[in-house]
Amino acid sequence: MAGEVGKLLRAVRLGQGMPQARLYDGLLSQRQAIRLESAHNDLKAELLFPILQRLHLSADEFAALLEHERGVALAEAKPLPPVLAKALAEYTAWGDWPLTEAERTAITRYALTAPVTTLAQIEAMIPLIPVLPEQAEKIWRRLQVFQGLPRYEQLASSWCHTRLFTLLFMGRQKAASQVISRWQTLSDLPGDAKQVRLFMTKLTAALPDANAVYAATDPLITAWRSFNEPVMADGMIDNRRHILSGFNVHDAWRDQEIGAVARLLKAMPKAALAELDTPAYLAKFPGLNEALAQRHATLDDFLEAR
Repeated sequence: MAGEVGKLLRAVRLGQGMPQARLYDGLLSQRQAIRLESAHNDLKAELLFPILQRLHLSADEFAALLEHERGVALAEAKPLPPVLAKALAEYTAWGDWPLTEAERTAITRYALTAPVTTLAQIEAMIPLIPVLPEQAEKIWRRLQVFQGLPRYEQLASSWCHTRLFTLLFMGRQKAASQVISRWQTLSDLPGDAKQVRLFMTKLTAALPDANAVYAATDPLITAWRSFNEPVMADGMIDNRRHILSGFNVHDAWRDQEIGAVARLLKAMPKAALAELDTPAYLAKFPGLNEALAQRHATLDDFLEAR
């Protein structure tokens, strides 16, 4: 047992890029720390809790990891290089942040190799599912270690949300329906997560009929606006349009869809907007420039279109 504790502490510490001296400062000598992590020393219970606090781990989370990792070699990681740290901060702030090629490459490599040992690491990886969708099931399997812990359902819902959008953007309805089945098993969710789940369940069931999708989801978008949730409404409008494009059934731009793009563009982080080539970005929206030309209008003309 003592050896397992030390090995797990080492794996988690390295996964967070934390130096040994910082983790054990004031608690263990260098020799004691080395012997602990190499499974030669025991650790007093009163010392374990401050160590877990420094690793941002709850006792329950550590116990779940310990139970799962007996006899399993854990992945270890080095501190994040500056280009990756910057890219991750930008990407998680806004998924369309205009990253450089070096930043995109760094994120892709990270998604392939990063450890998913702790809940904090899993939480950091979930937004990267669209970058490397084949890693999604690995993250889900790892998350199952923590079933029953307080944060499990929150992160499981976040995984389902992100994975579902990724699959639907790719036009994969069958796989998306399987994710919805997982999402439906989660009961302890906040109201906003339940609303998004309902929206996505109705949308997925109505695909690939665009008219059926609009009919099923428009009432929910109207409800978000009535509850003073305009950003959520615009986000769902834009995601719906993106999904319909993924299924090749988005035949024409509605005024409210152009308005959602206009408002979301205005709301993006100022630092991202400063780096953005707006014409090139808008050219990525199939048919948008043509729709604006047909209306003899600019994007700003639709800021009030809801």
